Amino acid sequence: MFLETNLQELATLQKELEFCRKYIQIESLRFSDRKFNFTEILDPKVDLREWSIPPLLFQPVIENAIKHGLLLDSSKGELLIRVVQGLDPNSINIEISNTGPGPSFKRSHGTQMGSKLVKERLEHFNRLYQQKFHAQASSGFDALQENRYVFSLMLQKTSVNL
Repeated sequence: MFLETNLQELATLQKELEFCRKYIQIESLRFSDRKFNFTEILDPKVDLREWSIPPLLFQPVIENAIKHGLLLDSSKGELLIRVVQGLDPNSINIEISNTGPGPSFKRSHGTQMGSKLVKERLEHFNRLYQQKFHAQASSGFDALQENRYVFSLMLQKTSVNL
C-alpha cells in the first residue's frame, strides 16, 4: 500500500485514512507492551472520496503521536482521528490528537523532521492545487487538556466545480 500510494501525486482522504488505520495496527503490534486506545470519528456528511491530499501526509503526524506521546504516557494513552464538516460546506476539519506527558516534559531527542515534512508538503500542495484546494495546518497542546497534543488540518475546496 505504501509503494502504491507513494507514487501518486494525490490520494483521497478515504485512502489516506485506510493507510493510517493499517499503520496504527502495525504500531500497536510493534509496541504491544504499551497499549493505547485508538478512536476514529468520521462525520457522515463528509464524503471521504471527494477530498484529496498529498499521500502519506498523516503518517509522520501519527508516528510522532506514538513516539513522542503515547509511548511516553504513563497511563493507557489515546490516539484520536476526527474528520468533520467545516462551517463552510466546502471545507472539512481533520484532527489527529494524542495524550502524552504534556508540554512540561523536556524532550532530549527529536528533530522536528515530521512537522517540517508535513509543512513542506502542504506548501507544495497549496501551490500546485490552488485552483481546487487550500490546506492550512496547526499543531500544539490543547489549552483545556494539557497532556493532549493536537494536529489540525483545515481543507477547503476553492472551486466547487471539481
